[in-house]
Amino acid sequence: MSDDAAADLFAEVSQQLLAVLTVALPDWAEQCVRTRVAQYVDALDAEPEVSAAGSFREPGAVDDAVASARRGVSAEIVELGRLLTADVDGQRTNPLHIVREAVRHPTAALHRLDVPSVVRDQHAERLHPGDVYDLMPTSFADVGASVGEVGLAWGAAKVIAHRSRHEA
Repeated sequence: MSDDAAADLFAEVSQQLLAVLTVALPDWAEQCVRTRVAQYVDALDAEPEVSAAGSFREPGAVDDAVASARRGVSAEIVELGRLLTADVDGQRTNPLHIVREAVRHPTAALHRLDVPSVVRDQHAERLHPGDVYDLMPTSFADVGASVGEVGLAWGAAKVIAHRSRHEA
């Protein structure tokens, strides 16, 4: 494959990845908040002798927290846009790293709702100490199936573009 064709392929797949992440990342942030709140409420319901106060019980609080988490990930979407429009040799990080930084938004929302942290294994605590709700995506597919597919294609296109440029 020619250098130009490889660069065009990489640019096209990069735009596809940005497009799916622009839609999926806010949805993922919302799902993180709603899932952890529901799990906490289910745990409380399973133990009726335990009462817990928390802002998650206030009318509209969960919806407000979800909206905040969804808005928050827009910072990562902007950063993803900068990365995914950069030349292959100018990329000093990868999009999954940026996606993982978005964990801070649903984490902050859950904290504001007074949802307690979850129990994690020592490995997770050491690797991601700030991920107290165990939300960290391990792959693009954790953000959404379509993101997983395009993320794999992006990785392959990056290898092709890099090899085409540097092994010619």
